Amino acid sequence: MDTIVTATGASGEALDGLVASYETIATSIPEELGDVASAVGEVNTRFHTTGEELEGQTTLFLQFAKITGGDVVSSVDSADKVLKTFGKTSDDASGLLGMVAKAAQDTGINAQGLMDDVLANSATFKELNFSLEESVNFMALLDENGVESGVALAGLKKAEACRGGVDTRQVDPYSLQSTVRENLWIVGELLDVTGLLGGYNLHWAWASGMAAGRALALFAGK
Repeated sequence: MDTIVTATGASGEALDGLVASYETIATSIPEELGDVASAVGEVNTRFHTTGEELEGQTTLFLQFAKITGGDVVSSVDSADKVLKTFGKTSDDASGLLGMVAKAAQDTGINAQGLMDDVLANSATFKELNFSLEESVNFMALLDENGVESGVALAGLKKAEACRGGVDTRQVDPYSLQSTVRENLWIVGELLDVTGLLGGYNLHWAWASGMAAGRALALFAGK
């Protein structure tokens, strides 16, 4: 009880409700009683939930911490900050924890570290219009491959050309019309063509656009 009071400052009926939730969780899942009390207090403080909603979220965080080997209080704290940064609510906590746990398991990286890295780079992710899921998955790839996130994300913000795209063998080399889909012309950086900086990519964008435009004009005139 002292742990819950310290975390929430609750008293009277509010405290009775939190203690009841603590007892419900403590008797339903095999967790250390101290961890349960800490989790109840932290979830209530961060998300302001009570009753069954509090019990469900607390159980979720306890299970997440157990699966990932992390600290439940740190998990609640980081998740709350990440959700708020991306404009999400406590209702999205389950989705976030699921994404982080899967990414951590797929890549072998630390789940708590992944959430902290997403939070640390959230301003850049938002500037790049990354969704929360895209941010988690991209950060996981960087962490897995030992890439320094600050350098990589700064590069994305300053990039002048994008590699990758549709295989050039899937378009007609003269008209840029797709050979696998009807009524589709593909130009510029949508194709897997990347030149050196210094005007080459701009030239390719204009030249391919002109070629496709002329071909499309002929096509439309048939």
